[in-house]
Amino acid sequence: FGTLLIGIQIPSRAGSADVYRGHITLGATQAKAAIAVSVQLNVTGPPVPYKGNDDVPNMSRLSWLYSTRGLDDTVPAPFDPLRILQTSPLILASSLKTYT
Repeated sequence: FGTLLIGIQIPSRAGSADVYRGHITLGATQAKAAIAVSVQLNVTGPPVPYKGNDDVPNMSRLSWLYSTRGLDDTVPAPFDPLRILQTSPLILASSLKTYT
């Protein structure tokens, strides 16, 4: 057996005394049956800025580790696609100087 890490998104509107209850169903292709695990999350304190992604020791960046977002040819919202203004890239309405 190994470690199973699960990321759960808590709504930013959650109060400091909210309780969330539910079930997580765990299974595997080699398992005879899946099992349901009861989960209760007690929310305390203020929301964590940036979903904790700036706190490296907590390993909270794992939520996007296997993300496939941005691998296709579309630019995800709210970002604008890179444009070329004459010979310089235009990024966030700022032009970068290129020297060749």
